[in-house]
Amino acid sequence: MKLMESLSSRRAVRDFLPEPVDRELLLELVKAASNAPSYLNQQPWSFSLTSEPATVSDLSRRAKQHLLGSLRRRSPFFGQREELKSPGHELFYGAPALIVVCATQRGALADAGCTMAAYSIMLAAHSMGLGSCWVSAALPWLESSDGRKALGIPPDYRPIAPIILGGPAGAPLSPGRFEPRVHWIPQAAAPA
Repeated sequence: MKLMESLSSRRAVRDFLPEPVDRELLLELVKAASNAPSYLNQQPWSFSLTSEPATVSDLSRRAKQHLLGSLRRRSPFFGQREELKSPGHELFYGAPALIVVCATQRGALADAGCTMAAYSIMLAAHSMGLGSCWVSAALPWLESSDGRKALGIPPDYRPIAPIILGGPAGAPLSPGRFEPRVHWIPQAAAPA
């Protein structure tokens, strides 16, 4: 698949086949992420991963329970509370694998590097025929002491991007894209 085609056809997948994802394939995705750019080549990332569907399901259940217990009106997920309360709703959508990208340093530049690493995982997964979805609703639990312990995240690392992975059960439709906002920088005046 060519890069431009991959960029325009990658979509968040929320319906997965039950087959596990091979551990070696997950390690290939981590290698792809490690090629992402970062400020001063700091590579401020670490990866927690599992290819065990039962583990992903348990983590999903725990993250959902934490989210529901901590939902407040100002939460971006408050509007989805009824869907989240549904017994059939899984926060990780039945995905068989999970990679959590964590920042090993503090600050916005480390977060930006981890975000680029996460997107590299998602693009590489798409090019390999896997579906992926960044599940930001899991972050409140992942940031908790219980979540950190469950994933083996050291206290000085910060979870940035929980990405679920697996074989897609279908091809998600494009929600469409807005026309990009473009602002041309004014041409510099010629020196006098």
